[in-house]
Amino acid sequence: MIAVKGLKISLGGREILHGIDFILPFGENLVILGKSGSGKTVLIKSLLGIHPPDEGSIIIDGVDIYGCSKDELNSLRKRFAMVFQHAALLDSFTVFQNVALPLYERGEKNEEYIRHRVQECLQLVGLEHTLELY
Repeated sequence: MIAVKGLKISLGGREILHGIDFILPFGENLVILGKSGSGKTVLIKSLLGIHPPDEGSIIIDGVDIYGCSKDELNSLRKRFAMVFQHAALLDSFTVFQNVALPLYERGEKNEEYIRHRVQECLQLVGLEHTLELY
């Protein structure tokens, strides 16, 4: 579960987030929509522990992400994904290689596990047929 309470963030003297409150139960999905400059990216960065709030709290599965250890925060971050506004894939890599890249970066060496995990992830989003496309 993710609980955000009273989240306020200012940038350059301008308040971007004005007391955001929400609870996202386990197993639910959340889409954040808004016009350019409305604070979507700032909110996401706060949820990932990248941009600390001026006020408020973010609790993920009972852990205050701005009051926990770096190891706890890194463990929580592994459960999140972010889709960037502009292309963030390496166009010289296949879909398989792009999806597998974080596994290699974390030191995973078991090729069978990597192939299985990539296929599983692509299946979850209905893109299993794109494995070898660029």
